[in-house]
Amino acid sequence: MRRLFIAINLPKNIKEKIRETIERIKENAQLPEDIRWTPPENWHLTLTFLGYQPDENIPRITEAIQSTLKNCAGTLKSTEIIFEKLSFAPAEKQPRMIWLSGDKETSKNLSIIKNELDNLLNENGVKFKIEHRNFNSHITLARFEPLAKSEIENIKLPAVEKLNFRAKSLDLMESHLKRSGAEYEILTSLTFSGK
Repeated sequence: MRRLFIAINLPKNIKEKIRETIERIKENAQLPEDIRWTPPENWHLTLTFLGYQPDENIPRITEAIQSTLKNCAGTLKSTEIIFEKLSFAPAEKQPRMIWLSGDKETSKNLSIIKNELDNLLNENGVKFKIEHRNFNSHITLARFEPLAKSEIENIKLPAVEKLNFRAKSLDLMESHLKRSGAEYEILTSLTFSGK
């Protein structure tokens, strides 16, 4: 069994700008003492988390990704991914992460792609937990032990310049859980041209 998810990975220039953003956070915010920063090689934008899947499901998953790329070609071509703000997350619970969040248009367009992908995975017999909440595009930059909202009200995260790029592929990723934290591996990268 493999722990899998489907994601959009980030270009090098965006990762470099995120590194600069993190340095500003460290300089300008009173952060939780137990904060653990996510390493750059783990920065990605998850569309669908599949959980543990048997090897025989990988062709079905790949087929669903290929069909999504074909069916959503127009949306994919026109979608510019824009990250615009830092926030403590999840907003509805005790915060335990710092997110770099996408703007509303990014989340809306990626939600169309995610819904198509989830439906095709389901049609292909891939069992996974489908999320019914609105899709919120984000990258997890840091984790810490949950804090009460009152504890973070006075922590001001710095403003960030908008970071934008056009994704080139959807990637089937495997998550390897280790004591030092998760490590991610790209199993298959399918470009938006379908190649």
